[in-house]
Amino acid sequence: GGGSAPASGSVESGSGSDGGPEEAVAPWGFSDLGVVMSAERRPDFAPAAVAQLGVPGGPGPGDEVVVRGRLATVRGKGSSAFLVVRAGSLHTVQAVFFRDASYPRQSKEMLSALQSLTEESVVEVEGRLQPAEVLSCSQDGVEIAIS
Repeated sequence: GGGSAPASGSVESGSGSDGGPEEAVAPWGFSDLGVVMSAERRPDFAPAAVAQLGVPGGPGPGDEVVVRGRLATVRGKGSSAFLVVRAGSLHTVQAVFFRDASYPRQSKEMLSALQSLTEESVVEVEGRLQPAEVLSCSQDGVEIAIS
């Protein structure tokens, strides 16, 4: 289970829950897709191979990627969430999300949703690769900034 954020481009009406002005819709979101059948083919979708992230010839820093795998670990620390996604049995990559001051309510909801994920859940993560030193992952020179 998890929450969901408004779809990109949608507009919420009314004022914020604190009585202040409503914040704009964040460019990222969280969706619980329920059961995704592998037999369903999406010709417009090809997840990046985790083993190729940050290696010569593969996606590198600045590239937008989508990866699919099992959630090996998830750590929440205040205004941040760190996920380790495992593809196959050997390859792992870290994905990170930080609270965004421009979207305080929505980023708090996103952090809560990410931190509530359970290990071994199948996840699909979209974001931009950025340089990083991640000693605990096979892809130790990059991480995914969730977007």
